Amino acid sequence: MICIYCQHTKTSVVNSRGSKKLASVWRRRECQQCHRVFTSREEPVPEQMPLVSYPDSSTSPLDSLRLAMSIITVLDSSIAPSHAYELAKTATQHILSISNEQKLTPKAIAVETHAVLIRYSKRAALQYGAKYNLIKF
Repeated sequence: MICIYCQHTKTSVVNSRGSKKLASVWRRRECQQCHRVFTSREEPVPEQMPLVSYPDSSTSPLDSLRLAMSIITVLDSSIAPSHAYELAKTATQHILSISNEQKLTPKAIAVETHAVLIRYSKRAALQYGAKYNLIKF
């Protein structure tokens, strides 16, 4: 990794922790030239995300940003949009855990996202469920 202060190409990992809730790794690094310390976070890249199969037989990689945008539409206006991104990352982690067990479809993504929203906000979960036909009135 390149040092963010002096752009030296040699850094060493001083501390590292995997996230319990998200698919990411947090690392504390030290530059071997200037000896300054900085933090990096590693997450899966979209090209490595599982493919979502759509009804028209097309596929595309799972997109956390697109998922966050779908969550923003159901959140209360008093809630910061950054919460939607964090919720989308949590939902993505749940989706990654089921992607090996079953075919990844928009419906499966909606079900997992709805389950995450239930724990966060019942109101947002209700709106999300209604929007994606997960609940019947």
